[in-house]
Amino acid sequence: ISNPSGGACAPPREISVEAAGNAVTAATKAGWETLRRIPPSLLSLSFVFLSMRWYNLFMKYDLIIVGSGAAGLSAALYAGRYKMKTLVIEGEFGGETSTAGEVANYPGVKAIDGYDLMKVMKEQAQAVGAEIKDGRVVKIERSGSPPAGGWNVTTENGEAHETSAVILATGSRRRHLNLPNEKELTGRGVHYCWT
Repeated sequence: ISNPSGGACAPPREISVEAAGNAVTAATKAGWETLRRIPPSLLSLSFVFLSMRWYNLFMKYDLIIVGSGAAGLSAALYAGRYKMKTLVIEGEFGGETSTAGEVANYPGVKAIDGYDLMKVMKEQAQAVGAEIKDGRVVKIERSGSPPAGGWNVTTENGEAHETSAVILATGSRRRHLNLPNEKELTGRGVHYCWT
């Protein structure tokens, strides 16, 4: 018998089923003896941790954030800084802030256009590892049971994503008065303020 590298291989040694069973039994007993020495509280914590780690190996994301306004992107920034695998599903980029015009009350910045502010926030979130996808979420449902259970998040185009946590940062809409020319006069005499 030879192997591809040219050296000779030893033929497989035959072993009886009984000898194999005895070897497995001895290894199992040694494993149980080791487990008996571990305090029960530590053993249960270890089980929870290992089951969560096992689940995370097969799970795509640690966190999914629905919405890409200021709240959603702030959450993505912090999650990314904590090395969480994060997905932001943005329905409408930047939310209402991106259409605000000049923002003069954002801490640390004298004045900035709302759209530019949201671009900077998006870049920050991406710089720490957050993944941002366009889409609208149509369904969120529980999968499995705690502690290893998670959530399935489905978008309108049929993409399904698994995660252990979901943040809904869907924002809100300005309430319009439905006056004549209100849409055309927005920003030219008709204003909305979020404070």
